[in-house]
Amino acid sequence: MTQREGSWKIVAAIGIAITLWSGNNIATKIVITEWPPMWATGIRFAICSSILLLMARFIPALGPRRPIDAALRKQLWLGPGLGFTAYLLSFVWALRLTTASNVAVYFATSPVFAMLWDRYDGQRIAWKRMLLASGLTFIGVIWLFLPTLSKTSGAWIGDALSLLGSLLWVNFSYLSRKYQDRLSACQLNGEIFWRTALLISPFALYDHFTQTITLNSKVLIAYTYAVLGPSVVAFLAWSYALKRWPTSKVMLFVNLIPLLTAFWAWLLLDESIPTQFWIATLLVGSGVSLSLGKPPNTR
Repeated sequence: MTQREGSWKIVAAIGIAITLWSGNNIATKIVITEWPPMWATGIRFAICSSILLLMARFIPALGPRRPIDAALRKQLWLGPGLGFTAYLLSFVWALRLTTASNVAVYFATSPVFAMLWDRYDGQRIAWKRMLLASGLTFIGVIWLFLPTLSKTSGAWIGDALSLLGSLLWVNFSYLSRKYQDRLSACQLNGEIFWRTALLISPFALYDHFTQTITLNSKVLIAYTYAVLGPSVVAFLAWSYALKRWPTSKVMLFVNLIPLLTAFWAWLLLDESIPTQFWIATLLVGSGVSLSLGKPPNTR
């Protein structure tokens, strides 16, 4: 396989992941608006874990299934298991407190966080470009964040959780990347997801006994999509890319998520798209593109 062919396969995998995740922002918003958020999230990842672990066991083409010793089991709990749970809590509650489009814009800052992390890990990144990229992204975030500060409804909390979620997503991507060579993507994500479901279970049980759960076709369709598309297919595609490119290069493409999310939010949730959203997206996108410089190349 040529370098160009390898690059296009990775780009295609990332494209699948971000397309499914942009839809996930909408699907999750629909679900947690109608259902208790922790109850819905806990069950979702318990189901996803079961699907992925069954795939790892019965579909050898997805990678060998390997035994997990006590040391690795502990590392998965304290590393990507806990990291993904922290990200998920921030993401879900951000969606409860602000719009799906806003959450997506804050998520688009993750490439700059990844660039800074790569710099900390010793990769060569020009300081001038890094500072300019960080400045553009920061201005974009502040531009979107400032209107909520004048509100008394606590809307700023949703924006703050969105930004925190972006940082936690980068953290999780780095934590999970460490195990890409030890476990297949199916097995690794399956192991992470059941740990997350278990960590969330006390909150899910509280939701179950204190809130009303009603069924309707719209929520069931959104929930089925969230389980199968973003949580199974997208994570497998994302893991494939992370194994082959540095995290900061993979993160470049998440800049497309705000635009896709805004379109679906307008179409399905009837969310208005304010002018500051587009300005913030332009600033964040410019910062992200500048932070990574050249187009990605395979290693």
